Amino acid sequence: MEINRSEFEAEKERLAQTVALANDLLLKAQQANEENKAAIIAAKQELRENTQHSVGNLYDSDAFEALAAISQYINPVTDKINQYEMTENKIAMLKSAVNSPYFARIDFKYDDEDLPAKIYIGRSSLTKDSDFEMFVYDWRAPVSSMFYRFSSGRAYYDAPAGKIEGEISLKRQYEIKRGNLEYFFDADVQIVDEFLRKLLSQNTSSKMKAIVETIQKEQDIIIRDMENDLMMVQGVAGSGKTSVALHRAAYLMYRGMSGKLAANNIMIISPNTVFERYISGVLPELGEDNVISAVFEEILTNILGDARIQTRNRFLETLLTSKRQAQAEIMKSAAIFKNSPFFVNLLNRFAEDIPEKFIEFEDVFFGKKLLLSKEEISEKFSSGRKNSRLLSRLELIEEFILETAQEKINERGGKAEYQRIKTEIRKITDLNVKELYRRLFEDYAYFSKLCAELNQPESEREIAECTRSNPTREIFDYTRSNPTREIFDNTRSNINTGAIFEYTRSNLSAGAIFYDDAAAMAYLKLKLCGAREYRHIKQVVIDEAQDYYPLHFEIFALLFENAKYTVLGDYNQTLEKKEDLSLYAQIGAILKKQKASLVTMDKSFRCTTEILNFSASFLPHGVSVKSFNRTGKMPEILEAQTERELYEMILHEIENCVSGGYGSVAVICETEKYASKLYESIKDKTKVKLITGESGEEVTGVFVIPVYMSKGLEFDAVLVCEIYDNNLLYVACTRALHVLNVFRITNGNK
Repeated sequence: MEINRSEFEAEKERLAQTVALANDLLLKAQQANEENKAAIIAAKQELRENTQHSVGNLYDSDAFEALAAISQYINPVTDKINQYEMTENKIAMLKSAVNSPYFARIDFKYDDEDLPAKIYIGRSSLTKDSDFEMFVYDWRAPVSSMFYRFSSGRAYYDAPAGKIEGEISLKRQYEIKRGNLEYFFDADVQIVDEFLRKLLSQNTSSKMKAIVETIQKEQDIIIRDMENDLMMVQGVAGSGKTSVALHRAAYLMYRGMSGKLAANNIMIISPNTVFERYISGVLPELGEDNVISAVFEEILTNILGDARIQTRNRFLETLLTSKRQAQAEIMKSAAIFKNSPFFVNLLNRFAEDIPEKFIEFEDVFFGKKLLLSKEEISEKFSSGRKNSRLLSRLELIEEFILETAQEKINERGGKAEYQRIKTEIRKITDLNVKELYRRLFEDYAYFSKLCAELNQPESEREIAECTRSNPTREIFDYTRSNPTREIFDNTRSNINTGAIFEYTRSNLSAGAIFYDDAAAMAYLKLKLCGAREYRHIKQVVIDEAQDYYPLHFEIFALLFENAKYTVLGDYNQTLEKKEDLSLYAQIGAILKKQKASLVTMDKSFRCTTEILNFSASFLPHGVSVKSFNRTGKMPEILEAQTERELYEMILHEIENCVSGGYGSVAVICETEKYASKLYESIKDKTKVKLITGESGEEVTGVFVIPVYMSKGLEFDAVLVCEIYDNNLLYVACTRALHVLNVFRITNGNK
């Protein structure tokens, strides 16, 4: 639209005033931190000079007074450091404001006012200290919500004092770079869509970016929701659900400032480390500290205290590269069975049996004299609170035995004997959950009895030959060259618990803990011992929810008992199992939150219309995905006669993409094994990287990546190589922003 010249000059003047204010505040903040730095140095010097004598007295009888003396000098240092860090964050925010202080404006006439207020909206607020004039409102402020939710006309926003109503007479967006006004436009729906379309046409980067300028109304509703304890989002590929979740985290921190909701009160659970790195820049870009982030296997490691846990990526790689169909089927069946609600109930029943069947008390002697008989200990244990965690009950027994032993020490000495008793009793009271879980798979009669009691239909105890010989070696064998295409047909029928029992028993004899067993062990430990480490977490964001099983959500419920949740997923992007909308009902039933909501995001903003329609052809009939209607080149399926010819075609397309200026070109393969093979074949002919769970490489330039590592990411150009499964094809193809081509060898030459 044509811009009025005088209005453009007025906007430039307003921008100059705002930038000047930001520069002034920046200078003051920098000067303040120079003073903070000097104060920290002086406080540390004072700490050294005044606590030398106290440090020497720490082991004397006056140790308490010495510690008190030290603390009175340490506390000022800590306070100054905290102040310095807060000011550094403010400096970073102000530097960003100098470059681009705001991106939008609304003119809003309150119902009880005569003239409209000009409300400028940016990534952070900017206030003039002298008269508290609000130059820029934070995008998360209540008044800013009107920019995202209303066009010109009647509007309202929810303030702490209640609903505020009025009239919007102007909505304006700006492009400001390096403190200069490039252009602005008055925003109606058509122009806003054109602006968003222009942004989406740009190349992606190695890190996800903030989207505050282009948040859609439906996305804003999710971001600002404070009513629900469980917010679930079913979003198609490219709908922006991960961005929404991160902006929601930033909003919750903003709203939680008075309620002390800090970055360490929020946890984001990511599908893998590549994705974790990809999203790591969003919150800092929004002026917030990064929240706690973890991959699910890291949580399992923390619970079990064992680093030898098979990752989900390694599990999928093993499944996809398994040399025999029977081996893949037993792996898949075992994963379904051991992560199901049925197995959760079986573990609960097993946990109930542990005190009676698997804990054996022994007589306790003090020297050669009987101190407590096993019957006395067992009776004391049985008379305890049966509703308490098993660990708590055992700790009470330990306390009872040691108190009795202490009485003997008081009578005639014998500290060494006391320590011996303490060591012996710890063998029982220190619950070895991994060993207990192994006991579950030692006795098939007992295991089968539990299954029967829980009304699980039993089939004959037929065990596949592949699990008899050496299943551990085959499970970690990545040498197969032709992955089974039908591996992801998730049939829940014909689950053979006998075969699963033998398969699991064999796996438990290996050094590593397999992915499905690790989750079961973690759940069992939480049931027996409780959870303490994550009590400070108040908000949990779970991305790629469709990749988790019921058992995993049971673990989350135990770990984050008092937290609220944002759960995002797309049941169309499952890999080794099938899901549908009932996934979210199951999640709600497990997490048991009072107020829960499910929102559907069915419009994709990532792909061009041509790429989206091509990708949607791999979905089951009837699944609808809406396009934002950005046009581009039609994807192609390119077939080669030989593998060598295939690699040459891929190299040629890589050259086209690089010369076309695309910053990220992903060659997506079915497995890491095939990705490694392709990488070795082309690495000397083009600049290319291999992305794996252990590589640590940024997803920039040209790279080869297995499909399960690409989930949640987006790339300028995607070259899909030798993938045939529809689920995998949908995931791979929907990673592309601008260019998509599928490469395969003709069936007759495979």
